[in-house]
Amino acid sequence: MPSEVSVFQILHGLAGQSKLLDWLIVFLGNYSPYILGLLALYWLWTEKNWRQRLYKFAFVLLTLILSRGILTPIIRAFHPRPRPFEVLNFLPLINHESGNSIPSGHAVFFFAIAFAFYFVGQRRRGAFLFAAALVMGAARVIAGAHWPLDIVAGLLVGLVSAFVVKFLLPRTLIS
Repeated sequence: MPSEVSVFQILHGLAGQSKLLDWLIVFLGNYSPYILGLLALYWLWTEKNWRQRLYKFAFVLLTLILSRGILTPIIRAFHPRPRPFEVLNFLPLINHESGNSIPSGHAVFFFAIAFAFYFVGQRRRGAFLFAAALVMGAARVIAGAHWPLDIVAGLLVGLVSAFVVKFLLPRTLIS
């Protein structure tokens, strides 16, 4: 079984191969989150039934608060982990400050949104957001801002958060 460092080195080895690929990695890892966020907001906003819209918005918001606002800081407090560029001493493609890397904040945020969409019945949109979050996470690893397990941890935190909100937020709000 390959170590996380060797998996990282294989993926990060794609960086610096061509200007076009580097541009694509930076776009996917650094700028596509803005597009995904706006798309998710648009999908929530265009829900025709106002009760459904309110429920879905609350579901996504509570999932984000739990995942990014509560669980991520707790994990980072108990498991400080330097970023790859700090450990391996290189300049990442994406400008990023030093500090805790696990779980990836971007991965937590967008996997939480993806799972929230999936759990409120928007399965196709949730699947699309999930795939986009995977691509974004891979781009952030290739760029050197994260280790592969940072992205996996982000996926798990997003999933757990959406499950907790699904369990706690009653569907009777929209009846």
